[in-house]
Amino acid sequence: MQPLTLYADMANWIDLAEGGVDSGPIENAIAGERVVPVLSLVHLLELAANANTASRDRVADYMDSLQAVGPFKWIQHYREVIRREATACFKAAFGGRWESPVVFFDSFHETLPDADPEIIMTVGEGMPRRISEMVDVLPMIGEFQKYRDDCLGYPDLRQRIVTTRRARGAKKRFTDTEKRIWLAESVPDHVDMTLGPVPVGDDLRKGFAESVDLAKCPAFRANWAFHEGANLDPKGARTSDIPDLWHLTGVAYCDVAFADKGTVEVLRKGAYDKLPQRNSEFPGWVQSLA
Repeated sequence: MQPLTLYADMANWIDLAEGGVDSGPIENAIAGERVVPVLSLVHLLELAANANTASRDRVADYMDSLQAVGPFKWIQHYREVIRREATACFKAAFGGRWESPVVFFDSFHETLPDADPEIIMTVGEGMPRRISEMVDVLPMIGEFQKYRDDCLGYPDLRQRIVTTRRARGAKKRFTDTEKRIWLAESVPDHVDMTLGPVPVGDDLRKGFAESVDLAKCPAFRANWAFHEGANLDPKGARTSDIPDLWHLTGVAYCDVAFADKGTVEVLRKGAYDKLPQRNSEFPGWVQSLA
């Protein structure tokens, strides 16, 4: 049997690292290759933004120690995953062959091909940094400040989106056409097809938007469900919605995923078909591994 991929919310990681949940069963499951934890950039960004230095260090050190027990997987940033989904659908639409997008990698370094390795990914003679080291250097890069700005600005952004849609006479729920057009905009300007790179112009994007199968884009659908759920209740938008939104690739692609109550409810309002389990259920799930 293939091991279960597990995407845990930061609250779950804190509980494991600080003894709020008995970590023995999950450590044994990882060592026995029954469970593979999945991490992403947003886990590291959340840790780097944690003002409680002692807690931040405990969690990062625990993640490092757990990697010695068994292998982790790393999942790409949600924007990159959506781009990969769109590209895979484009190739299927115009090349006739479906290939699932690659979203999991064996190291964090593979998920950020454009990042400066001297700043975030490696130290010394090219040796990969530990998680705790990467968390320490993250505040020095622009991606971290953008993440903080996005978090602070999210409640106002949600209200502006709802106000704009209301002024246009648009419904709170997105139309299928809107979703298809947005996915088409995620297709790169050039796509490598069997006979070579193909430039993607307006006509191809239009044709793609009219025919694409959104069922093959779980991260894209989770993203839209989150936005749609937030549109239905814009006053409930929180600064913590940004990391929750970025975590949705894990919800979409992992076998088991956990999220806070607010995220589950937003996805439910947005009619997403693969709801994560609530964080309150995490201790019981861990014990079931014993």
